[in-house]
Amino acid sequence: MAKKNEGGRAPKKLSLGQISDIWQNASATTENFRANIPLEDTVFNLGIDESGRAYFFFSNDKGALIALEDVVCGGSPLDLAIDRVKQQRLNTVSWGDGPNGVVYLDQSAEFAYQLFKGERNFRFGKSIVTNAEKTERTAVLLRIDPSEELKEDFSGVDFKLSLVLNTETETLENPIPLCPTYALCGKKIYRTRDLGINYNKLSDIEGVLNGKEIEKFLSLFASIFPSIKIEMTQFSETPMPKTPAEPALHFAGLDESGNLSIRQMWCFDPFPVDFVSENKPSTLVRLHVSSRTISRIPVTYGGTESWKKMDSLLRGCISRHPECKEEGARAYDIEGDELYITSALALPFLSENLSDLAQNYRLFGTEALSKFRFKKVTPQTHLSVGNGIDYFDTKCTVEIDGEIMSPRKIVELYEENNFIPLSDGSRAIIDKSFFTRLKRLLGREQKDGTYKISFFDMPLVDSLINAKIENAKETELPWQKFYFGFDTIPERKTAKLPVVKKLRDYQKYGLQWLGYVTENNLGACLADDMGLGKTIQTISLLASAYAKKSKGSSLVVVPKSLIENWKNELSKFAPELSVYAYYGTERSIDKARRHSVILTTYAVVRIDIKILQGEEFEYVVLDEVQQIKNTASQASKAVMLLSARHRIALSGTPMENNLGELYSIFRFLNPPMFGTEGEFNCRYGNPIQKENDEEAARELSAKIRPFILRRLKQEVAKELPERTEQVMYVDMSSEQAALYEQQRIFYQKLIKGEIAKNGFEKSQFCILQALTELRQIATVPESKTEGVVEGAKWERLVDAIAELVESGHRCLVFSNFLASIDAMAERLEKSEIAHLVMTGATTNRAELVKKFQQDGKYKVFLMTLKTGGVGLNLTGADYVFILDPWWNRSAEQQAIDRTHRIGQTRSVFCYRLISRGTIEEKIMELQQKKADLFSAIISSDGQQIKKLTEEDINYLLNV
Repeated sequence: MAKKNEGGRAPKKLSLGQISDIWQNASATTENFRANIPLEDTVFNLGIDESGRAYFFFSNDKGALIALEDVVCGGSPLDLAIDRVKQQRLNTVSWGDGPNGVVYLDQSAEFAYQLFKGERNFRFGKSIVTNAEKTERTAVLLRIDPSEELKEDFSGVDFKLSLVLNTETETLENPIPLCPTYALCGKKIYRTRDLGINYNKLSDIEGVLNGKEIEKFLSLFASIFPSIKIEMTQFSETPMPKTPAEPALHFAGLDESGNLSIRQMWCFDPFPVDFVSENKPSTLVRLHVSSRTISRIPVTYGGTESWKKMDSLLRGCISRHPECKEEGARAYDIEGDELYITSALALPFLSENLSDLAQNYRLFGTEALSKFRFKKVTPQTHLSVGNGIDYFDTKCTVEIDGEIMSPRKIVELYEENNFIPLSDGSRAIIDKSFFTRLKRLLGREQKDGTYKISFFDMPLVDSLINAKIENAKETELPWQKFYFGFDTIPERKTAKLPVVKKLRDYQKYGLQWLGYVTENNLGACLADDMGLGKTIQTISLLASAYAKKSKGSSLVVVPKSLIENWKNELSKFAPELSVYAYYGTERSIDKARRHSVILTTYAVVRIDIKILQGEEFEYVVLDEVQQIKNTASQASKAVMLLSARHRIALSGTPMENNLGELYSIFRFLNPPMFGTEGEFNCRYGNPIQKENDEEAARELSAKIRPFILRRLKQEVAKELPERTEQVMYVDMSSEQAALYEQQRIFYQKLIKGEIAKNGFEKSQFCILQALTELRQIATVPESKTEGVVEGAKWERLVDAIAELVESGHRCLVFSNFLASIDAMAERLEKSEIAHLVMTGATTNRAELVKKFQQDGKYKVFLMTLKTGGVGLNLTGADYVFILDPWWNRSAEQQAIDRTHRIGQTRSVFCYRLISRGTIEEKIMELQQKKADLFSAIISSDGQQIKKLTEEDINYLLNV
């Protein structure tokens, strides 16, 4: 809740004229007014004129003004700054800037800085205001508050606009900008980030605005004040890449002589073309309700190149048409954004170039071209779909202004003329995008003139070509029933199971969606952001399926590091399901068949594929499906041989590098969808990746959309708790486990002997040393083996971070050990993930925090737990990883709180990495059993054990 500005507004704004009058009166009436007044004998005053500009002047304690020239300055930085202002006044002719006692703060940044540096009081109206103690720059934000809950259409919603000032610890209302770098809030003056030269207009923008105008208003605001962020509750501002506005031409019409007027304009959907063209905002702002984001899009506009090209086209047209040569350069004229073409040149120019213009410009006002027999037409495609299983033989015709033609005829006419000649002599102009889509359809033409359309092509045929589907039968075809059925998913009933009742609304929809797609015998990819519960949604589906007495086992294939996590989650959320881990040297397919869920790894599937391919599974689930992204890998080939009624893929990043990865996933889910890899590359991979074919990309997106469900964290933010904490269990390698066991046995014997010899109380140092070393081996064994044994946590953590970074998130990583920080930094370097490091030896902490908060290129902040646990504000991150558990749980909570502070608008996810079968797991168990004990096991400086009993030590060191 922002604090209200008490006394921050001046009772009234003083005009410069009033100041001049006061000055004149003071000069005339003060008989004993003395010059050469020491700076320390003056009173510092601030005021704001009618234009919103703040000024400074000296007075005596009775309010009489003192001229700047009458103040005697010493050698302090402020004195020197005042002297420089005096000198500038001597060397500059003033044109009515007011009496020489007044200094406008926006005229000298140095003067303002020295004036507001340190402790100093100012008279402002009837109030006394002071400098804020901290000199760090604060942020002035524009806050927008909707009058009601937003929906996709918010045109009827009113928005309240107000300025707020964010400090490190609080949000203050009603800041008054004094100059580009300082603002008054309450009775304190704060240094701000640069507000720009229009700072004095900021107060004019506060008020209430209707939703119809909000995005246009915010676009102009962001263009005028590029450094001021826009804030709205539960929304996060997202910077976007620089994007060019789309050029447009408006045919303004013909004059009495038949001369044609064309105006160059600019488009940027969904903004009105007139708004973009008239204002040319440098930034456009969009509010996305579904994703809870505010997009800030830098916009570029073409310069004179567009008209230069037009000039070249006109000259070429004149040279080819004798009837235009006599007029020569007088046949057209370019003035600013307006182009005028004589009637003699207009027809040949349009005939030759209108189609090209339609491809390179958005066209408006084409009705003005009726005299030249040109008309802009929206074609209508008619499809007659036959019966089939995987493919349908489809007949296709295109209707243009009432005339029916074949797609091939349309393409031939368009390529020959750049328009479609119609039987009445008129010329039909169609969008280039329609022509491109139609041409792609010809790639499916068969010898008999029909088109081979697959089940998976039907939605894109409908959406991309605006087709009318004419069925051979009046009944709904299977593909129609499936694709149209997505609208009914929220109405699907779910099983009344304990696990289903625990689902959040978006997770319940995920369960319903998975059920709908798989019940239609099609594969589905659940691609939610990390932390949103892909596992529990899948477990809910399995539990629901087996509650209906589904037959056969289901196979869940996971990376080795996730076997234990899945066992735990299944046991926790669906204990009624019998689970078998088909893993290790003792694995048995006969035993596996007796269980509902079989857990295994990609490596085991590859090794045992001859055994597994003979089984008929109910579901095959591939977790972290990017493991099969390489179609040539043995794992990818192996999973294709698995037989199942239903196939599901899970991944937070279904595509990391290239479209081939996407193909590999859908080859597993729905093999007929794309055909061979060569066919996929020919139709999608090469056109999109090598030729940047937008139509191919749109077609691919439409094709996979029904079979992939992805929700980003910000889209479901309202359903998430403010903070979610989870445990990531990691299995150590055999080398790491052997090292750990060796040292565990050693210290177990050592401590037993120490206690027998010296007693428990006098053995505390030995106990602490043992526990610390075992914790180090559980996380960073490299520190005890000179790098020979590698920790198992690194691969798991780097993979998780890479997935999050790919999805636009930023992370904090905490560890108790410097060796862990160094090891993690080295791996992030190899993965080319930009990061920062802070330890106890770091001296420029404030600079690093500022970098992370303000520079989005840094995705990860590594720090020791104590260094990052106190006094830092790191709301730029929304994921936290605790690399090794700390004895004192409150220390971990302090670290997590670095992200979860005032200014954090997103939910925060925290993960603790725990090595299986180690002291870390025992610590977690003891934390749950003895919460009060473990809040004080180690004192705040971590130097002595306080309340561990001998029984606790035995528990920690025993297997």
